[in-house]
Amino acid sequence: MEVGGTESDLYEKLMMIYDSKIDESQYVDNVILMLSEEKQQLYRFYYIENKTYKEIAKILNVNQASLRMKYVRLRREIKKLTHYIAKEKFVAND
Repeated sequence: MEVGGTESDLYEKLMMIYDSKIDESQYVDNVILMLSEEKQQLYRFYYIENKTYKEIAKILNVNQASLRMKYVRLRREIKKLTHYIAKEKFVAND
């Protein structure tokens, strides 16, 4: 049991060192640049400008239900892109 704890502690330390080497601003910029212009606009409205769904729906002249679905799809795409970029740019290949 003690050996497992030691290995776990070592793993956590190594991950902290690895994480500290990632330039988060570059990482986010890479993800955003891979999105279409429409999705970049959606991202900006909600995550940067902190607009509500109601405000965004009015600006884009869409109903709130379809807007929410666009954000579901946007989050899925960002998740996929995040994994792709992490693998390509930040994970050392053996």
